[in-house]
Amino acid sequence: MPMKKFIEDNALIQRYSPTLGGVFLFSELATLFAESHKTATYRRIEHLENAGTLQRFIKGIYVTQQFDAQVLSQKICPESYISFGNILAEHLIIGILPRNQIDAIKPGRTKTHAGPSCTIRQLGSIDHILFGYETIRGIRKATPEKALLDTLYFHQHGIQFPFDVYNDVNWGYINQEKILLHLQRYKNPKFVAFAKGMMCAAT
Repeated sequence: MPMKKFIEDNALIQRYSPTLGGVFLFSELATLFAESHKTATYRRIEHLENAGTLQRFIKGIYVTQQFDAQVLSQKICPESYISFGNILAEHLIIGILPRNQIDAIKPGRTKTHAGPSCTIRQLGSIDHILFGYETIRGIRKATPEKALLDTLYFHQHGIQFPFDVYNDVNWGYINQEKILLHLQRYKNPKFVAFAKGMMCAAT
């Protein structure tokens, strides 16, 4: 590959990385390179990987050294939304979490993607509880109340989290009216009773 072309490709990555959170789909790279042939695109990506400019996270998705893991999670599964401890920590409802794991919810089966410097865990869920999120700068994020309910729901189903759902949650930052409103959409009476019991115990 000519050095001039490599320098141009590297400059394109540096230019668009802030806008894309340091996360590039193969299709986005092909568009940036104005390249219509897959083989040629892969070859140009390979040169960038060898130089350390890009690193393959999973098939079809590449990241820079400084990338936004939440953007990565959204690009891996556009139907997913960030939830659990990541959202609770953002709203100071729990303490700070390690930055190297993103927990999200997606339709269908659970999938975990481990790659350079972080792990993306997307827990599969049934359709009727896929609600309670908003889109912020292109990333779907649960509201604090929904993130707490998601945590309690999956905790009850045996999922482990890096914090104690019984002792580490600051319910003072939670809108209990929203909790009760959300609970009307759950079809599992056992979970509804569990969540209400947790709320009552904390107040």
